[in-house]
Parts: sequence; structure tokens; C-alpha cells
Amino acid sequence: MGRAFSAERARPTVVSVRWTGKRADRAERLNRAVRLNRADRADRAASLARRGRSPLSIPRRPAGPHGGTPARSTGKPPSRNPGPATGQTAASPPATGTRPRSDAPALCTLLPPAPGPQPAPSCTLHALDGTGPRYSQAAAAPKAKTPLTVNPQAGRIPSAAMSRHRTPTRPGARISAVAALTALLLVPIGAAVLAFPAWPEDGAVGGTHTAPAGAVHTPTPPPATSSGPSLDEELDAAIEAVRAESPGRVSVALMDMDTGQSATTGEGEAYVTASIVKADVLAALLLQAQDAQRPLTEQERQWAAAMIRSSDNAATTALWEVIGGSDGLAEANRRLGLRETVPGQEGLWGLTETTPADQLRLLSALFDADSALSDTSRDYVRELMGAVSADQDWGVSAAGDARSALLKNGWLPRSDTGLWVVNSVGLVERDGRRLLIAVLSDGQPTRAAGIALVESAADGAAACFAAL
Repeated sequence: MGRAFSAERARPTVVSVRWTGKRADRAERLNRAVRLNRADRADRAASLARRGRSPLSIPRRPAGPHGGTPARSTGKPPSRNPGPATGQTAASPPATGTRPRSDAPALCTLLPPAPGPQPAPSCTLHALDGTGPRYSQAAAAPKAKTPLTVNPQAGRIPSAAMSRHRTPTRPGARISAVAALTALLLVPIGAAVLAFPAWPEDGAVGGTHTAPAGAVHTPTPPPATSSGPSLDEELDAAIEAVRAESPGRVSVALMDMDTGQSATTGEGEAYVTASIVKADVLAALLLQAQDAQRPLTEQERQWAAAMIRSSDNAATTALWEVIGGSDGLAEANRRLGLRETVPGQEGLWGLTETTPADQLRLLSALFDADSALSDTSRDYVRELMGAVSADQDWGVSAAGDARSALLKNGWLPRSDTGLWVVNSVGLVERDGRRLLIAVLSDGQPTRAAGIALVESAADGAAACFAAL
């Protein structure tokens, strides 16, 4: 014979067991024990009902070795009768929560009742492979629910069906997580707010907000500005007296190699170079030899020495052809940083036009370590420009200490006016300061007048810088 089960939410679960055959006496004793416990179980059900709990709520135990609720020994003999078929409704679930064997009906998993009046629950029996049948409770509802489907090969109820029995996430946990995240965001923002003043220094934002009453506000002082003249203005004032005593034009550019201070008068005024272009031709020759990774030939060295020391025009014309004429000089000037020098055309190298500022750039390339010319090339320039002929040792040398000048001079009478161009560029030392000086002039009545003007301008410019 089989075993019958029934359950109701309104009263405690009562189990009646009947046995036939040789075990009738044992079944009778078991029924007697059940009847004796009936009053005690009724009291317990009433107590649970007063506390709002259902007597059908059975806590789940940890899973057994084959899944489901592990079996608990009750001393009952196992039944040899097969359980009901899948989908069959049993009469009464077991009250002890015992996990049945594969040949006996399974425990009906009962859920806590929902609030309000509840219909009588029903237990649906599912046959599971390898673990015997199981029961899952499905409370009766006015609307029919989708029946559970079981894959006998999988040995478990589908996850979609079991999702109804999962414990919902507590709202408190979500609130705590949100509160923690909010705190993490607000702490750095609060620290940033505290790190800055409550109002801008000027007491307004967009001209609409002011500092609170009683706040001490110190206005930001305006940036310091120099009320004195600039270096260019001071140099121009020093040269103005020289200009007043001489006809024509004169412009000066000067730079202190140790401090980097520089000043220029006659900014942008172009002058014909005359023979000072020979220092530029020498720089182009040395730069091209560096590119070819070769030393100067003996012939080139002879021409270079004659061109710088005695201002030989034939030697200059020969080297003008070596460097590629006006195009070669323009390319060299581009690499040396000159921007305002225009080479003479058709071999007329003496008519190259330049400015005092560009001649200062050329001198910097010839003597400063930060140059496209190598140390060897610059040493060669020093050697030649420091040994000019005695009759050409004038010009910027008047602004420096004795025998300290490295220079190149140029002079040229203009055929159309008969007036002279007299120029002088070079490096001098004055009171321990290394000064690069370029003096350009034109419109002078004689060569001697031009030399006197250039020397006066160079000395006045050096004195101006020495007073700084």
C-alpha cells in the first residue's frame, strides 16, 4: 500500500500512516504516537499564528550529496510502493521534512503564506532523475499559471521556475551601497570647496557677487611696469648726439655676449654692406666645407686670408664663385639665422644690402658657441679677424680695450652721389665685457669722415651698455 499526504494552511499538519501485512502492529504504534502529539502540535500552531507565522513554513536545510533536502532519520521503515506519476497531486505532504528515497514520495517544499486570505495550497509532484520525486508548492491563484516543465535528464527544476522561490534583495542593502557611493563622491568635492575662498579676490564673479560684510579684502597690486626708457631708447639717445654732428645716416646694433642684452637703433633701415660682406662670405665657405666634411683647400685658405686681413677684392670674387654666388650666400644666411640680408646680384657682392640687426645675428653666428659653425670653423674666423692689416684696424676697435678687437670693416664710394658708405662690425672687450657691435653708415662726404662717425657711434654705444 502506498502513503497518503494532505496539508492545510489553516491548521497544523497531521500525518496518518496505515500499513498492511506483517507491519500492522508497528503502524498502529506509530499512529498512537501521532495522536498523542496532536494536542502539542495544535498549541504550537496557534502560537505561530499569533506571531504571524504559518505552521506550514518549513526552513530549508543544506543540500544533500545528490541535491535537495538531506534525509533525516525518523525510524520509519521505507516504503516499497512507487510514488505517484509526474504532475499528480498528492493528498498529504509529510510533516517531518524527511527527504524520501527514490522509491517513496518526496518532501513537499512549502513556502510562507502571502498576506491576506490564502487558498488551500496544493503540492505538485515532480519526478527527478536519480534523487526520487520532489514536491514544489504552487499556491492556488485566480489566474492560471504556466505549468512547470522538468527536464528529467537535467535532474533539476529549471531556473526560470525556481526564480519565484529566491529570496529578494533587501532594500536596506541597496540603500547602504548608494549611501556609501554618495559619501565617496561628496568627500573630495567638499575638500575642494574648503580649499578655495568663498569669493574671488576681486570680490565679484561676473560683476554680480561681492565679499561678505566684514571680510578683509586686499586688492591685487597691478603688475610692475618699468617707467624708464628701454635699451633701444637709451642707445638711440646716446647715438643722437653723434648724428647731430655728422651728415648722412648711422645706425648701431650691440649685444652683451655675457648677459644676452641687446639694443638696436635704426631698426629696419637697410644699408649697402661694402666689404663687411666678406665676413659673411667666409662663414658660407666654412659652412659648405663642413657639409662636405672636408677641410679648406690651400687655395681657399689663401683667398680667405687675403679677403679678411687685407680686404682683397679679387680673392673675394674667387670665393664668391666657390660658394655659388648670391644663391649660395642666401642659403648660408638662412642657416645662420639672417633674415634681412639680400645678396648682391650679377657678381656685385659689395652691393649686398643688410640691416644692423642682421649684422648682429651674423656676428653671433661667427663667435657664439650656439651656432651652425663648428668650433674649428669659428676658431679660424677668430684667427683671421683678429689679424687685420694695421691700416684697417679702425672702426669698432675704438669701443674696446687695446688690441682686443676682432673685426671686419667696409667702405665704398657711391658712383651716383660720390658719398661714402663706411661700416664696421666685430667683437670687442670693454671692462671685462664682451660686446658684439655693428655700425653702419652712408652719405658721408669722405672716407675719413665716415671712419670718425663710425668710431664715435661705437664708443658711445659701448659706454651706454657699460653704464647699465
